[in-house]
Amino acid sequence: MGLDIYFKRVNKIDFQFAQKKDTQKAYDELQLEDMGYFRKVNCLLPFFGYEDDCSIHPIEKHQIEQLVSIAKKLLEVYDTISYQLHLQRIEVNYYKEIYRDNKEMCDEKCKPFLKKMDEIWKPFESVAQEMLPTATGFFFGSTQYRDYYVADLKDMVEIFTKVLDTTDFDIDQIFMYCWW
Repeated sequence: MGLDIYFKRVNKIDFQFAQKKDTQKAYDELQLEDMGYFRKVNCLLPFFGYEDDCSIHPIEKHQIEQLVSIAKKLLEVYDTISYQLHLQRIEVNYYKEIYRDNKEMCDEKCKPFLKKMDEIWKPFESVAQEMLPTATGFFFGSTQYRDYYVADLKDMVEIFTKVLDTTDFDIDQIFMYCWW
């Protein structure tokens, strides 16, 4: 169980026809093309204004462009701290290896490095919370602005850049569909 987010592409005229009919059969007959899938990437919900489970939510080109821009800016901020985080992780992994049979000693030796990592993350977390906040919900996944969030940003840039490059927004409609 969890938050599954699908992005699909469909012909605009067909989509509008299905919306007017508003029947399950009309939606089932749509020729849908998979454009992207995200698992527990809950920051997409508030960004796109998605509120209802299982509803079809149209997405506009300008929204996708804005999301890609925000994700790239956040990745630039992350790049400023990634080397510092890497150095702290080396130290933590070193002590985990040396004290793998002595958890108390490992925890004691790692504590200052983990604390330093928390401090290093703070500027990124602050900017991310302002620019692309996460959403809480049952089975929605983590709300932390750490490694998984950064990986999700990279996926967003890749997937949505492809959507922008391959979609004719005069003919096609992108929509999102969530299930949790």
